[in-house]
Amino acid sequence: MAERDRQLLAFAAELGLDASDLAPRRLAGALGRELDARGKPFLWIVDDLPGDVTASELDGWLAPRRLGRTLATTRSRTRDLAGTRIDLGVLGEDDGVELLSRHRPPDGPQELAAARRLVADLGGHPLALDVVGAALGAERGVRSFARYQADLAGPGADELKRSRRHAGELRAGGLEPSVASTLARSIAGLDQLGMDFLRLAALLAVRPIPASVVVDAFAIVDGLEIEAARERAVSAMEDVAARSLAETLGEGGARQVHTLVSQAVRLVDRDRDRVAALAAAAVQALSHQLWHGAPIRVAAPADTLAHARHLAGEPADEAQAMLLAWAAHHDRFRGDERSAIALDERVVEARRRLLGAEHPETLLAMSNLAIGLRNIGEVKRAHELQARVLEAQERVLGPEHPQTLMSRNGRAVALSETGDLEGARGLHERTLAALQRVLGDEHPETLISMNNLAEVLRELGDRVGAYALAERAAYTARRVLGSRHPRTLTLNSTLAAALHGGGELPAAIELYEQVLEARLTLLGEEHLDTLVTMSNLGSARRDAGDLEAARELQERVLETARRTLSDGHGLTLSAMNSLALIAQETGDTVAARAAMELVVDVQSRARGRDHPQTLSSRFSLGMMLQAQGDLDGARALVERVVEDCERVLGREHPDSVHATYGLAEVVSDLGDLQAARTLYARALQGAVRLYGESNPGTLATRSKLEAIIARLADA
Repeated sequence: MAERDRQLLAFAAELGLDASDLAPRRLAGALGRELDARGKPFLWIVDDLPGDVTASELDGWLAPRRLGRTLATTRSRTRDLAGTRIDLGVLGEDDGVELLSRHRPPDGPQELAAARRLVADLGGHPLALDVVGAALGAERGVRSFARYQADLAGPGADELKRSRRHAGELRAGGLEPSVASTLARSIAGLDQLGMDFLRLAALLAVRPIPASVVVDAFAIVDGLEIEAARERAVSAMEDVAARSLAETLGEGGARQVHTLVSQAVRLVDRDRDRVAALAAAAVQALSHQLWHGAPIRVAAPADTLAHARHLAGEPADEAQAMLLAWAAHHDRFRGDERSAIALDERVVEARRRLLGAEHPETLLAMSNLAIGLRNIGEVKRAHELQARVLEAQERVLGPEHPQTLMSRNGRAVALSETGDLEGARGLHERTLAALQRVLGDEHPETLISMNNLAEVLRELGDRVGAYALAERAAYTARRVLGSRHPRTLTLNSTLAAALHGGGELPAAIELYEQVLEARLTLLGEEHLDTLVTMSNLGSARRDAGDLEAARELQERVLETARRTLSDGHGLTLSAMNSLALIAQETGDTVAARAAMELVVDVQSRARGRDHPQTLSSRFSLGMMLQAQGDLDGARALVERVVEDCERVLGREHPDSVHATYGLAEVVSDLGDLQAARTLYARALQGAVRLYGESNPGTLATRSKLEAIIARLADA
């Protein structure tokens, strides 16, 4: 999908369209309108469409608008896609001979006649012809076209006999017996290393195989040093590629093995012990690669993740369950929360079956699932699951086991999300004290707990306490872990946020810039943590009045997020939201409203209309309408937001209280003083309960209420 979006942008540039600010869904519409305006029919080619594309996903690949016609190629025979299906036939005789002769031309009329017989024997199948051509090229001067054709048809070939016995099975999988025999002969000519590579490919997904995965698997299966494994892997991959059984892709050296080759390997290979050993080694190799990127939140390449998901499947043992758990982590890093949740659910089910319902690893998997559910807005289900996990951990592991304390930390975060800030504060304080007792004041988990408590204090309006705690955590991390450690940078970001929230913008900007410089150097611009820091710096710049610098930063975030994440990712939406507010503040009200409406639209589709962040964006749109003078539109929209917040989050949630205050502002501007008085009173009651009497927000709400009461008295 990311590649499709990149190509749509390239098409737009070729047509002279400025599409830099358009989301992919709208970009396709803009392209379609431009092509319609030109009035000429066009052919829209989609090459190698994945076989597992769903009907709803297929719509996104079709030609935009009425003048376009779509031609899609796919190797899949498993799904009935919409439209007219054209099963491509095999190659004709002349084309078949041309492909067969690519590696070695026939020498004279007799060889040419033998080449034509080979094309007929192989049914014009392109892959088989390419494989035979490579074999003939390698056997120049050793075996003629005629001898190869005779050997292929010879009834004594074990591969052919086996192919004929399993003809029905072969045809069901797309392998004709003659093709299977051809592939089997080439496979039989491989040495042990080449055969091991094809065995590995047959175990993995039909996707490019990173060379690093092959090297690691070879090292593990035979207990080799990495240099020796690298030499073997290179030799194996070169041997297989020389026989046209694999294709080398790109500069990274990934290898693609055709699905028919993998089927032939599974048919002819009888060394089941070696296959099982390679499967276990591949699981371990992929787990190691995914584990290596997890601590610094670097998402693995899509092909590596596809192999992990395929190999783990429905986990049969804990090693496969662990691989699937790591794949879920990386899907979460990439912003594909739905995929992460689906994998987490399979891990939970597998561990319940393999380890038991209350095994620590099962409980950890349930905790990961709860995080995913919370991220997509299923807050109630997430909190219920988290509570069950914590109760079981306290009983099974003990109340002060590190894993229990980390779950208690997550439970405190959940309380703050539901609006129980005082409850969150108390639980964070008790958890921090326990972590200090068990792990010590300087342990990374202790520092994160301190960081979380600082966040709650900031939400409660205790900016002094929040800053003191965040500063202490950041200082300790710098001393213990180093100034450029990922955990230190996270704590420095929280300290910058505390400075930002306290109005100390120059200091916040300076610290954000230090964190950004370090993350750009260590992680690169496309890393999620780098983009978050860039976005935070943009927000601070905007609050400081430097709108041009803020716009440049948020545009960089948006461009990179669209390329590397998804339209529905929180960071993408945050950047779009910030750019809409910047447009509003610079006086471009039309663009601001359109941009904010787009944010709400994308968020509603990606996360649901009732997701807390969608509700927040709908509220922001209402406030924008108020600022632009559309008071009736603002009132109608914010009234619905208040209703939905109270229904989804509860009347006592901070977002509900904040939305009620905003509605009071709109109603007051409309002159409905009685309604405004009621709303301000409700907002004040909530603010006192959440933040206390002396909080600045509480004092501002009380002042508004008193002003409305005075106006009513005067009237």
